[in-house]
Amino acid sequence: VAGLIMTTVAVYAVQLLTRRPGESHSQALQWLALEQHFVLALGQGWRLLTDAFCHSEAALTHIAFNMLALFFLGRVVAHTIGDREFLWMYLCAAFFAGIIQVTSMVLLPTAAADWALGASGAVSAVFVVFTFHYPRLKLHLFGMIPVQARMLLVAVVAYDVLGFLDVLPSVFVPAGSKVGHAAHLGGMIFGYFYFRW
Repeated sequence: VAGLIMTTVAVYAVQLLTRRPGESHSQALQWLALEQHFVLALGQGWRLLTDAFCHSEAALTHIAFNMLALFFLGRVVAHTIGDREFLWMYLCAAFFAGIIQVTSMVLLPTAAADWALGASGAVSAVFVVFTFHYPRLKLHLFGMIPVQARMLLVAVVAYDVLGFLDVLPSVFVPAGSKVGHAAHLGGMIFGYFYFRW
């Protein structure tokens, strides 16, 4: 878990160092983030995995929340299944979430869904595996509100399903926000089948 966090933070540092004034994306992001044309037309399949190590250069909260969730949930899951198994599970979940995100981009094209990036898909898989192992364990939402993992999972699934269907009330997501609901759901599906199998 520490290695994944350090790698993700290192990639984020490279993103910031390769960002040029006037450009919307850094050079690193242009090579690593998920974009359907580069994957499908140009065969750049590595993006299905490397996008999980990239994060928004405009919002520090993107990487902060993902890494906090990975730190707290990932350590428990890694202790439960073993470090090597955890690494494979995380990377496979990230790859699967990338496939689901690209498929969503192709089948349901929108102007907002041009790029995808972030560890959220893989972290969603970690959350599902955590919850299935410890469903009644209480997590502290926002560091204060105790909620059983299984109840929080239901809320997260509902949030992402509504977001994917584009019927999420604007009170939950500010206008213009780009959230990879398909990647989140892909990660959760992977986590479910990983636990079952």
